[in-house]
Amino acid sequence: MPNAKPHIQRNASTAELIAAMPSFTGVPVHNSVVVAPFWGKLTSSALRIDLPHEHTKSAYQRHAGALLAHLSRLDGCDRVAVAVYTDESYDAALRGWEEMLNHLLERIHGAGFHIAEAAIVAADGWGCFLDGATKRALAELEAAASRAPALPDRPALHTLPPVDPELMRTVSRHVVTRVLIDMEHDAFGSLHPAPHPEPIDHLERALAGDPDRVGPATLARIITLMQSEGAVDRTVLQIVFGKDVAAASWELTLATRERARRAGCEPATLLARDYLQGDRTGERFGWMLLGETDERPSAARLRKGALLLGRAIAHCNMPERVWAMCALGWIRWALGLTAAAEEMLDSAESVNPDNTMVPVYRTLVTHCIPAWIFDRAPQPALNRAARRAAARHRK
Repeated sequence: MPNAKPHIQRNASTAELIAAMPSFTGVPVHNSVVVAPFWGKLTSSALRIDLPHEHTKSAYQRHAGALLAHLSRLDGCDRVAVAVYTDESYDAALRGWEEMLNHLLERIHGAGFHIAEAAIVAADGWGCFLDGATKRALAELEAAASRAPALPDRPALHTLPPVDPELMRTVSRHVVTRVLIDMEHDAFGSLHPAPHPEPIDHLERALAGDPDRVGPATLARIITLMQSEGAVDRTVLQIVFGKDVAAASWELTLATRERARRAGCEPATLLARDYLQGDRTGERFGWMLLGETDERPSAARLRKGALLLGRAIAHCNMPERVWAMCALGWIRWALGLTAAAEEMLDSAESVNPDNTMVPVYRTLVTHCIPAWIFDRAPQPALNRAARRAAARHRK
């Protein structure tokens, strides 16, 4: 996650580290491999990947390759801790995943990383893989977790909020009304003008407030103002990079739609033609959407956007919410919550299997990781001598 606050991990025991690792990921870690990168004694988060579906060497190689590709982009990372979390019994987990874990550790060590710890955590016990993998009681991890300093409570970003039935009814009613008004406006034009709030200003006002207090009319407009691919792109770019980027992206989208209308073709066809002819007008926005940009988002703004979209989606039971679900999938991906992003896109597809945005964002989530996710190296704390020297310098 960009701008993640580092955890100072003192490694008092293997149990304390393994007990802490799930909290580093920010998401549930059932049936997962978790790799926590360290810079000295500091870590800021952890990489999580689903356990492979197949117990084959090729599957293990793919998983190891994916994790190493991520680790190689973490400048200054010198060691890692690895843990397998599974719902199986410990004996079954050891039989099933020993070969994979051995392969993964060999690949990581061969790439130049020191293995700080490795473990298997199962439904009925756990074991330190580097120390004979003897089964130990889960109560040891629970006791270690209870001794750890309490982390600040954070809203869940990988799940939707609890549903308020009355709010859902009100939001959905607003969505139906707004859709009908917009359809009438499209059909009759100036004969039936409808108030159409500028989407960028509307979203910016919503982002400025507390997501838990945004009202039903605003939540409904977030849904209904996001009913196309261009509107989804505009929304996520605004949440991540601000209203000026969103305005430039939206201006290009509207201009492309108008050119496509005059040319009698789809905007996608026109954009493909432009690209083949060397027109790179929208290339900047494309790289931003891929996460390949030197511009870095605010973690606080990303989290607020995720909570706002989640509240809107949770309280709308209309098919129109599928576009917002795509946007939330992208925002979760931007936060480094890949599994939660995939889950949201799966839900979007179940709402509307024909939505054109779902396969685009699923490909992105599956094959790409935003560059800012790798800006994770925590700054080491100054020791007392360095602080004294800095104080003397300031004087």
